Amino acid sequence: FDDVKLHDNEITGIDLALCTASRGDVYAKYNCAAVLCPPATYNSRGRQESDTGHCRECPEALFFGSTVCPESIPDPGVSSDREILTYFYRKCGGDDWDDPNGWAEDDISICDWYGITCVDGEDDRVESIDLGANNVVGIPPQALFFLPHLKHLSLYSNPLDGFSFNGISQAKKLEELILDAAGVTSIMGVGQAPSLKRLNVRFNGIKGTFPSDIQKLTTLQDLMISYNDF
Repeated sequence: FDDVKLHDNEITGIDLALCTASRGDVYAKYNCAAVLCPPATYNSRGRQESDTGHCRECPEALFFGSTVCPESIPDPGVSSDREILTYFYRKCGGDDWDDPNGWAEDDISICDWYGITCVDGEDDRVESIDLGANNVVGIPPQALFFLPHLKHLSLYSNPLDGFSFNGISQAKKLEELILDAAGVTSIMGVGQAPSLKRLNVRFNGIKGTFPSDIQKLTTLQDLMISYNDF
């Protein structure tokens, strides 16, 4: 086999014969990490395939091939903006984003992470997340809705596996949600958004009748929902 995906199994060892340089350049360069990230490390693919996609340190990763760091799961009610953003980065394939500049780097202010804008005068409070067309994958965590100052969330044109609106009632200041061409198949729950003014979910796979949740958005001013399947 040229390509076998083994990540996120409880694998405790690797036969060194799988890591030999004769298998190809990636194995010559990264050795066994090209097969699976070793215990106490992880990345979004569970293995190293490039210089930028290295296996990151995570003491709680007990097995070979971890794709998330268990310690990074935040408690939305008490976690800092940095902790929530870092979890989002790790859960949604941040190592392979088109531009991950600054993300999850301890010595860089979150306000300098690519796509992040902070509240004026507050270095640790996120106001805007703009990561459109950046190869964000998976399903963004509901912890994003617990960012207390978040006004704008844009994830358009990303190959997401879906988007959950669970917890959006906590996004007290969220006014703009841009999710066009982002793998959205349902907007159930969006009606709980307390302050949403603009919603863009064009070019998705929303099916059935016109979503009743839209009628619950009493603050909505601008709705873009064309090119779906209802």
